[in-house]
Amino acid sequence: MALHMQRLRDGKAKIPEFRGKRTNAHAPEFKGWKDRVEQALGALFSKDHDYTKRFGALTFWRRRIVVGGARSGWSGDDQARLERDLELAEQILVDALEELDVAPETAPTLAPPHRARPGSAGQLPIVVNVTNILSQATAVHVSQLLASLQDIDLTPGQRAAVEEHARSLETEARGQQRWPIMAKSLEALKTLGRPVYERVALPLLLDILKKQAGM
Repeated sequence: MALHMQRLRDGKAKIPEFRGKRTNAHAPEFKGWKDRVEQALGALFSKDHDYTKRFGALTFWRRRIVVGGARSGWSGDDQARLERDLELAEQILVDALEELDVAPETAPTLAPPHRARPGSAGQLPIVVNVTNILSQATAVHVSQLLASLQDIDLTPGQRAAVEEHARSLETEARGQQRWPIMAKSLEALKTLGRPVYERVALPLLLDILKKQAGM
């Protein structure tokens, strides 16, 4: 993960250099830059993530049909497209790196439990107090968590957002547990209010902790 994050930082830092040199998008150096950035986005967020798809859709030149298969010369339209797409690429990398930088703030909540030394009164470094319809010994199911929100005044759109992010968290908790994706869902649930966060996000976090502890 650290390698791919560094590649994103290096890729972002390279953009002003490309602008200054008025780089041709067909240059090997530029193609290598694009491939590395796209690969790093795919590794950190998945190939189907919005960041990866948006970056992959950038052409950096005006594509056109050329008779005979020969590549046409670099035009003013190509340069304009390159500069526009470089601006879009920079924003994608800024957003992606910002999201990745947020992840460590959430990570301690989901960190593997502390292993106490023999004979010591070791405790988990994080204690999550959950006031919910579910006890700590109960398996977490998204449908039950969503049902607990019936007494909260949410719009249909907000309820749909809660379900979307809750199911995303549940999928990651039972799968790859990718910090960037979980952090995005947790932040989204937090913006919907404390009751939503306490009744949906915290039980799912507790479920992840239990899985990491082998419970």
